[in-house]
Amino acid sequence: MGEAVINAGRSTHRTSVLIVGAGPTGLALACDLRGRGIDVTIIDKATGPATTSRALGLQPRGTEILERLGALGDLPQRAVNALALNFHSGDRSLFRIEMRAMPGIAVRGPLLIGQSEVEGQLRARLAELAREVAWGTELVAAEEGKSDIKVTLRSQAGEYVVSVDWLVGCDGSHSKTRKLAGIAFDGTAFAEKFLLADVRLDWCRPRREPVAWLHADGLFVAMPLPGPDVWRVMAELPDDVDAGCDGSGGSISDVAAIDLLQSFLKERAGDSTTRVTDPSWVSVFRFHRRLASTYRRGRILLAGDAAHIHSPFGGQGMNTGLGEARFGDTGARRRTIARHL
Repeated sequence: MGEAVINAGRSTHRTSVLIVGAGPTGLALACDLRGRGIDVTIIDKATGPATTSRALGLQPRGTEILERLGALGDLPQRAVNALALNFHSGDRSLFRIEMRAMPGIAVRGPLLIGQSEVEGQLRARLAELAREVAWGTELVAAEEGKSDIKVTLRSQAGEYVVSVDWLVGCDGSHSKTRKLAGIAFDGTAFAEKFLLADVRLDWCRPRREPVAWLHADGLFVAMPLPGPDVWRVMAELPDDVDAGCDGSGGSISDVAAIDLLQSFLKERAGDSTTRVTDPSWVSVFRFHRRLASTYRRGRILLAGDAAHIHSPFGGQGMNTGLGEARFGDTGARRRTIARHL
């Protein structure tokens, strides 16, 4: 754990880089900087790691980044390696997209595994680099000086000040870092609402092939997850369905979610025999597209969802954040956080 966290009893502490947010982007950045010998402290206001799957899927580039960070571990063995994507209209097959191998990339297609598992691997790698996440620690204020930033943090022990060279906000779409920096986050919400759930489906479809049904009433998608008969199901909700969505997200009971998914499976996929059971995670989302007006203001930088959010279709959200955190691509260098440090 960084000096700023260990010595929380002192009035002022110091660290080179303070990362706010212990999601995939923040953890990847912490691993990369520590691997380069840079002092780093990573905090998160949550009391501990998330256990729900949330984002789903490592693209080949994301897998490559984790491997370079030494954080890939056994994720390829535990994940479902998606080899094709099937599109249907009812019981009629429309087209099939096969994943082809890319030169220099060992993994042929996306690895379908929950975000919580990816974060677990990154935390394990960070521990090897002699750092841990300071859970239950919240960013309160930031005042930039000529050569550093005085950052006020709050934990159970109370408020204290950290002097940092750089403050990096990896704290999601509602980023406190971005708000303190006064950076605009313009954009809009998509009109559609979606129900997402990790459930069991007692069908015999290929475990390496996600499937989507196109229907006039809305999209219905099922993607295999690790575990016997476990699938991530995503369904567009009709306008007349009140699922508690407040504009950015909402909640719905497991019973109501299962009833909706069972009816969608019958109406949109023409499947009246498969049973939907055992929900382990259920949520309602209204997706947004928003972009920060700048990724940097002085010594404050943004990455991941703190800088941009978009539709999850294509599975690039978590992977984009990983790419921003990792310094140095093959070929031309992209704008990544570590280039500034």
